[in-house]
Amino acid sequence: STAILLPDAGIPYYYDSELRITSTGTLAIDPGVNLQGTTGAYITVYGKIKAIGTPGSPIEFAKYPASNYWAGMNFLDE
Repeated sequence: STAILLPDAGIPYYYDSELRITSTGTLAIDPGVNLQGTTGAYITVYGKIKAIGTPGSPIEFAKYPASNYWAGMNFLDE
Protein backbone atom coordinates (compact mmCIF):
# COMPACT_ATOMS: atom_id res chain seq x y z
CA SER A 1 0.00 0.00 0.00
CA THR A 2 1.05 3.57 -0.59
CA ALA A 3 0.54 6.41 1.85
CA ILE A 4 0.89 10.07 0.94
CA LEU A 5 0.90 12.71 3.68
CA LEU A 6 0.04 16.33 2.95
CA PRO A 7 1.31 18.33 5.93
CA ASP A 8 0.21 21.90 6.58
CA ALA A 9 3.04 23.75 4.83
CA GLY A 10 1.32 27.13 5.06
CA ILE A 11 0.80 27.30 1.28
CA PRO A 12 -1.83 25.70 -0.99
CA TYR A 13 -1.28 22.39 -2.77
CA TYR A 14 -2.22 22.67 -6.47
CA TYR A 15 -3.26 19.94 -8.89
CA ASP A 16 -4.13 20.39 -12.54
CA SER A 17 -5.52 17.03 -13.63
CA GLU A 18 -6.72 13.87 -11.90
CA LEU A 19 -5.37 13.22 -8.42
CA ARG A 20 -5.94 9.46 -8.02
CA ILE A 21 -5.81 7.46 -4.80
CA THR A 22 -5.51 3.77 -5.72
CA SER A 23 -7.36 0.96 -3.93
CA THR A 24 -4.30 0.23 -1.78
CA GLY A 25 -3.45 3.89 -1.21
CA THR A 26 -4.17 6.37 1.54
CA LEU A 27 -4.07 10.15 1.31
CA ALA A 28 -3.59 11.66 4.78
CA ILE A 29 -4.33 15.38 4.98
CA ASP A 30 -3.31 17.37 8.05
CA PRO A 31 -5.52 20.08 9.57
CA GLY A 32 -5.03 23.44 7.87
CA VAL A 33 -4.22 22.06 4.41
CA ASN A 34 -5.66 23.86 1.38
CA LEU A 35 -5.96 21.87 -1.88
CA GLN A 36 -6.74 23.85 -5.03
CA GLY A 37 -7.67 22.31 -8.37
CA THR A 38 -7.47 24.06 -11.71
CA THR A 39 -10.33 24.10 -14.19
CA GLY A 40 -11.51 20.53 -14.76
CA ALA A 41 -9.16 18.98 -12.17
CA TYR A 42 -10.65 16.33 -9.90
CA ILE A 43 -9.85 13.79 -7.20
CA THR A 44 -10.69 10.10 -7.67
CA VAL A 45 -10.59 7.95 -4.55
CA TYR A 46 -10.50 4.15 -4.78
CA GLY A 47 -8.61 3.85 -1.49
CA LYS A 48 -8.81 5.98 1.64
CA ILE A 49 -8.62 9.62 2.63
CA LYS A 50 -7.80 10.52 6.22
CA ALA A 51 -8.71 14.17 6.61
CA ILE A 52 -9.83 15.56 9.94
CA GLY A 53 -9.68 19.30 10.30
CA THR A 54 -10.37 21.39 13.37
CA PRO A 55 -12.44 24.56 13.87
CA GLY A 56 -9.22 26.60 13.90
CA SER A 57 -7.52 24.65 11.11
CA PRO A 58 -10.09 23.41 8.58
CA ILE A 59 -9.13 21.38 5.52
CA GLU A 60 -10.19 23.18 2.36
CA PHE A 61 -10.90 21.80 -1.11
CA ALA A 62 -11.31 24.68 -3.56
CA LYS A 63 -10.71 25.86 -7.10
CA TYR A 64 -7.45 27.54 -8.04
CA PRO A 65 -8.14 31.32 -7.93
CA ALA A 66 -7.55 31.85 -11.68
CA SER A 67 -9.76 28.87 -12.62
CA ASN A 68 -13.46 28.80 -13.36
CA TYR A 69 -14.18 25.65 -11.37
CA TRP A 70 -12.72 22.34 -10.21
CA ALA A 71 -14.56 19.17 -11.10
CA GLY A 72 -14.87 17.76 -7.57
CA MET A 73 -14.21 14.46 -5.89
CA ASN A 74 -15.35 10.92 -6.76
CA PHE A 75 -15.37 7.95 -4.36
CA LEU A 76 -15.42 4.69 -6.36
CA ASP A 77 -14.87 0.95 -6.06
CA GLU A 78 -12.33 -0.62 -8.39
